[in-house]
Amino acid sequence: MRRILNFIITGFILWIASNFFQPYVQIDSLGTLILATFLIWIIEAIIVGICLLLLAVAAATESWLLIIVCLGIALFIDIIAFSILSAKLPGFAVNGFWTKAVLSLCCSVLTISKPKK
Repeated sequence: MRRILNFIITGFILWIASNFFQPYVQIDSLGTLILATFLIWIIEAIIVGICLLLLAVAAATESWLLIIVCLGIALFIDIIAFSILSAKLPGFAVNGFWTKAVLSLCCSVLTISKPKK
């Protein structure tokens, strides 16, 4: 249920951004919005999987540089996802690094995390 709610929150953030900040965030239709939200979720999951794989390799080879690279990637997962999606999905564009950074921050702050036991 939490993941579905986070999906809706991310979509709502993108919808608000596309309506209020038209030159920076452009989404053509509701279908593009839903597809973009879904693809952002998929791209983030792939990037997290790659980071975990790289961290396993870094731990096995004791490569501190690879560990630092993985931590850097982990800090910018949303920005990387927005960049990939802006380049590949027609009808969806987020222009500028700072726009992606602010959207990433909004998504991170407003999503619901797993409750601690």
